[in-house]
Amino acid sequence: MRKTTIIAVTALALATAPWAAVSAADNEKQPDTSEFHIGADSRSDTTTDTIDGSQTYDRRYGATYDGTCNVSSYDSSNDGVGYVALAVHSPSTENLVAEVTTADFSDSVMTLYCDPFDPANPEQNMMAYDDDGGTGMLSAFTDADGYEIQADTTYWLVIATYGPGVTGDLTVTLGGDAVFGPAGGGPTPTPFAAPGIPAATPWGLAALMLAFAGVALAILRRRA
Repeated sequence: MRKTTIIAVTALALATAPWAAVSAADNEKQPDTSEFHIGADSRSDTTTDTIDGSQTYDRRYGATYDGTCNVSSYDSSNDGVGYVALAVHSPSTENLVAEVTTADFSDSVMTLYCDPFDPANPEQNMMAYDDDGGTGMLSAFTDADGYEIQADTTYWLVIATYGPGVTGDLTVTLGGDAVFGPAGGGPTPTPFAAPGIPAATPWGLAALMLAFAGVALAILRRRA
């Protein structure tokens, strides 16, 4: 009886461990149930770009939208995918409508980030995600998704290939009042987050204290 209880408790602990939750959610490719397309009379802006493989990142997926810039998401097993980052904004607060209308590749993913987007830390500032919401396996955000952006605020629309090693031209279209480019006009800023000051570690602090002690000791010896 005791052995059975130990086994049951162990199984429960493993089932509720963080990695178990990630494994259960690691079914990235969901059934494609949407074929959204922005009509010609509803388009507010369109741009073309190229994913040429010169910039890649380890993308995320499965964002649970909550209206913040820090949604929960999962690390995709598709690392090193090519992408383009497009600044977008709207003069009014509205639900973002965006679509990958054409592409030289068949499968895209689209992620919305608050400013700034840092490809080295793709889990940060993440707001919304879509895989196959557009035509075929291309991506789209619809008004019904409810991904609200604030007026006169810069966001980053990151378009990536589903898997690595894929390149090609693509066209992205916006609806509503949204347009490409940063809020306030001017040249498009870099999407990369500015490098931060490295955090102090206990070993680093200890080394710094030893260095100060060495300098102080040397001064005292000279005065003696």
